[in-house]
Amino acid sequence: MANEALEEIFQTLQRDIIAVVSPDSVMDALLSKEVISTDDYDRLCRVPVPRDRCRDMLSLLHNSSNPEAFIHLRLVLIDIDEYPGIVERIDKKLSLVFFQGRQKILKECGDDENAREISDYGKFIIFLLLILLMLVLVLVFVLKDS
Repeated sequence: MANEALEEIFQTLQRDIIAVVSPDSVMDALLSKEVISTDDYDRLCRVPVPRDRCRDMLSLLHNSSNPEAFIHLRLVLIDIDEYPGIVERIDKKLSLVFFQGRQKILKECGDDENAREISDYGKFIIFLLLILLMLVLVLVFVLKDS
């Protein structure tokens, strides 16, 4: 679920990501985490224009069979710490996806009144759960690399 949500978010923000993100350090990190293969890495390195290389890298991840490709990409962008604006936009969209998912569940359960108007407290709880999910993902991948 998280990877699919992130994949859609990266697709939505692709133009901005291509304009801002330098793909080389991202590619290095994705290679070290075995998200992309050495053949893919070599092929991407041969693309001379950084924006085209970034576009090709995103395309490769969209076509990847790795079920955690976009989770890794988001974690890499955090680790590199050069793209706080992009990471913030990704996280805002991710929290919106989870919020909309909660509303859908409430509607399906027949709780229309709560589905129409979720309190600020509910939004805060969803936000905290999202942060907790992100921290768990970071811990999993840090411990996995150790």
